[in-house]
Amino acid sequence: MTPSDIIKHLSTIQSPNRFPKVALSEARAQWADVYPLIEQLMHKFINNQKLSEGEERCLSFGIHLIADRKEYSAFSLLVELCNRDDEFDSPLDVLIGDILTEDLWFYFFLLCQGNTQPLMKLIESEKSGEWVKIAAMKCLFALLEAQKIEKSVITSKLSTWYDFLVKHHYSTLADNLVLYSISAQLEEARPVICQLQESHRLEYSQFSEQEVNEWKLKHPLTLLDGQYQTMEMDVMRMASWAGFSISMPSFQTPNEKFKVGRNDPCICGSGKKYKKCCL
Repeated sequence: MTPSDIIKHLSTIQSPNRFPKVALSEARAQWADVYPLIEQLMHKFINNQKLSEGEERCLSFGIHLIADRKEYSAFSLLVELCNRDDEFDSPLDVLIGDILTEDLWFYFFLLCQGNTQPLMKLIESEKSGEWVKIAAMKCLFALLEAQKIEKSVITSKLSTWYDFLVKHHYSTLADNLVLYSISAQLEEARPVICQLQESHRLEYSQFSEQEVNEWKLKHPLTLLDGQYQTMEMDVMRMASWAGFSISMPSFQTPNEKFKVGRNDPCICGSGKKYKKCCL
C-alpha cells in the first residue's frame, strides 16, 4: 500500500462499522511519507479552504496519528488548527468532535515538549473557543503534575486569566481552573478563585462551594491517570469506539444505554458520522 493508497483508504467510507486497521497500520509504518500528506490537509483547513468529506475524514484520522506517532513538528500546526470557534457543528467540531472535550489536552501534552507559549496564546486568543481553551489549560496543569514545568509558569498568568474569564463570561473554563488548581493544591490561585466566587463567575458544576472554601476536593483530580498513565496515544484503541464495535447493542433493547460520540461512525452502519446520520 503506497502513501497515496493509505490516504485514499482513510478518506473513503468503509463498509458497515469497519475499522481501517490495515490503513492505519500502514500509515504508522510509512509515517515519514504519510505525514506530509496529512500536513497538506492541515494547512488547507487552517487556510479555511473547503475540505471534502473524504479529506475531512482523513484529516481526522491524521490528527490521531500525529499524537500516536508523537510528531512533535506538528504541534504548532495543531495549535493553529484549533485557534478558532469550537461551537457545535463548527468546522473544528465537525473535524475532531468529541476529541475537543476528551483527548485534545492529551494530544497537546504529548506534542508540546514542555513548550507552553503556544498553549498560553491559545488560552488568551480572541479566536479560540472555550473547549479549546480548556484543553490548553488542562495540558498546562498536566505538565505541572508531571513536573515538566514550574508552577510559576501558571501562577504568572492567573491575573490575566481572571480578566478574560470575567470579560468573556467563560464559566465552564472558570470551573475547570478551580478544579485543576485545588487538585494541584496551587495555593497561589486562591485569591483569583475567591475573586471568581465574589463576582459570581462559578457554576460549581464539578465541586461544591464548601470544597472551594476549604480548598479540598472530596475526589481530587489526577490528570495523568488511567489510560493516560503510559503517556502514549494508541490510535488502534479507536477500534473500541461505539461506531467501530463489532458487537453493537440491539435496537430491540431500548433500556440498554451506550455512548456514541457525535463524530463516531454511525451505529446504523452507513459509514457516515453519527451526527450526520441517525443523531
